[in-house]
Amino acid sequence: MTSRLRIVLIYIWLEGFQHLTVAQSEWRGTWMDSVYGGSLRVCVTQIGDSYYGQAKFSEIGYMRGEISDDSTWTGEYWLAGREGRYGTFTLTVIDIGADKAYTGEFSDSPGIVYSMYGNRSSSDEPEDIDCFKADDDMLESSISFDYTGRWVKPVGKGVRFIYVESGGTSSSYYYSESQYPGFNIGALSTNGQVYASNWYESATAEGLYLFVAKNSTTFYSLWWAFKNVAEFDYSKVSDANYFGQGLNYKDIYTLVTSDDSHMYQCYELSIENDENACVNSVYGENDNNLEDDDDDDGRLRIGISTLVVSCFTLLFVIMSLLYQTFGQPKPPLSSQRNNSNSQL
Repeated sequence: MTSRLRIVLIYIWLEGFQHLTVAQSEWRGTWMDSVYGGSLRVCVTQIGDSYYGQAKFSEIGYMRGEISDDSTWTGEYWLAGREGRYGTFTLTVIDIGADKAYTGEFSDSPGIVYSMYGNRSSSDEPEDIDCFKADDDMLESSISFDYTGRWVKPVGKGVRFIYVESGGTSSSYYYSESQYPGFNIGALSTNGQVYASNWYESATAEGLYLFVAKNSTTFYSLWWAFKNVAEFDYSKVSDANYFGQGLNYKDIYTLVTSDDSHMYQCYELSIENDENACVNSVYGENDNNLEDDDDDDGRLRIGISTLVVSCFTLLFVIMSLLYQTFGQPKPPLSSQRNNSNSQL
């Protein structure tokens, strides 16, 4: 092989590699989400000769899959919530003049198909938390994740107790000692890496959760204060009463049991009276019952006071009669008679 031929072959190989790299990286950035009203934020990871896209869409779902050399991205997606909505997607980058856009379909199990499209608004790679970017080793299909454990949040005193079991993965949690605790339950997907659930707190407070593994000791979480995806309204994304997200870190030194994960399960009950009855049976009397006990004590004290007053009144009457009969000087006889006649 001549030197010139080798140079030509190397040039062709480099051109092909460059095309591959450019084609895969076209997905990197922020795009419009035509289905749920927000943005599709995509991070791209290269592992060997394979390229993987990971993204959050409208802060309500997570998607990931492999990107081919013609910029076609195929994979799976999951929505927040205990409904466990998930499906597959196929999306392709297209040119619109000097701009980029994408088009394709979401196939929602069990068979609902959505057309999806959107223009690219930025080619900058989002922050990891904005695309729920998993570490490289989590992208291999054989890698599993175990949510069982005690998990802490990096700020405040928030703690989660999660336990994975066949009937559904459950979690009890509190964000701080001064806030209400809560309970969430749902199903796992993708070798346990994705956990979609609903959360339940005091009275009728309820909403959607989505957890996604980042690495073996960390997972992302997002929540919405909507009971189901049908109620979802992306316009509330900036309202801290409706939406939040963060990271959770595993306490590798603490073991968690099923009982730990179910300690606040009573909050799952939708009827407040049933919830209170459940809490009382598990934790003892609540504040309302303590108030009832106070009322009972008050009524007892009032009854005793009334009895004492009645006894003193009766004693006073008896003493008065005795005094009038034996201790008081007698008036003249005529006066007694006259008084007697007047009282007839």
